[in-house]
Amino acid sequence: MSSNKLQLSKLATKELDHLSARLDLRANIVCRLAIGRSLSIKASVKGYQRRVEEEKGTEDVIPKEFNRFTLTGEEDDLYKILIYQHEFEFNKAKIPENQYYRGFFQLHLERGLDSLYYEYQRVNSPVQFLRSLIEGVDVTNGKISRQASVEEYRK
Repeated sequence: MSSNKLQLSKLATKELDHLSARLDLRANIVCRLAIGRSLSIKASVKGYQRRVEEEKGTEDVIPKEFNRFTLTGEEDDLYKILIYQHEFEFNKAKIPENQYYRGFFQLHLERGLDSLYYEYQRVNSPVQFLRSLIEGVDVTNGKISRQASVEEYRK
């Protein structure tokens, strides 16, 4: 696989397909929302654990593969700067270039998809879900900020 290609896990692919269909948005747009969501979480993505135990039911899923430009478009440098800054703020370490796209970018994407998927499952309404993204609050009670961790969304 080229260093400019990224393959999602089966679970992230399943979540992406679900969100894309329910929100009637192209997959790359949902991915950009997911990166933004992950960057709003005040914790390094380095400690993020993919949910292997929940991959049941994904046996028939073919993992999605994306070219870098499809996900970042003309704003590739902006995504890179935001992820570098986020990880330095919460991890106090610099990201080696060879670990950026298929390492940290992918983890932010999958953590963001995880968070968005769980939030959507709580409301099951495209309008309320998108409104929560615009307002910047968790729709479950209208008071929790988006900086909540993925674990808080899973509760």
